[in-house]
Amino acid sequence: MDLKRITCEFVLFNRQHVKYSNQTVKRIVVDYSGKVTVISTKEITNNHELKKFFDQIKSIYVDGKTVACRGCSDLPLQISNHDFAKLKKRKLLLVESEKSYRKLEQKELYNWNKDMIQHIKKVVS
Repeated sequence: MDLKRITCEFVLFNRQHVKYSNQTVKRIVVDYSGKVTVISTKEITNNHELKKFFDQIKSIYVDGKTVACRGCSDLPLQISNHDFAKLKKRKLLLVESEKSYRKLEQKELYNWNKDMIQHIKKVVS
């Protein structure tokens, strides 16, 4: 659930590379020139699919760095405290940015309404 808003890449146990963001899974292939090609896209809709998908993860990459890995699907993901703190900080930053943007929109709407009322009063007078 901590990875709902974070864009990261996974390597699955069957060696497939997957990009994950906003509950959308994109299977990617990187060719020898470094070009990334999206092969398929799937949206995860319920918790059962989410759990099934996360059981297949071997390692997690964020910004090209390994932040979590495990040896087999029965073991838990091993995440370093430092890397986990970065993930949480990024998630909080995304949540706070959405809240700040909504406040800014409300403020602009309030100022626009206030300006329109003053303009209407001038026109009517």
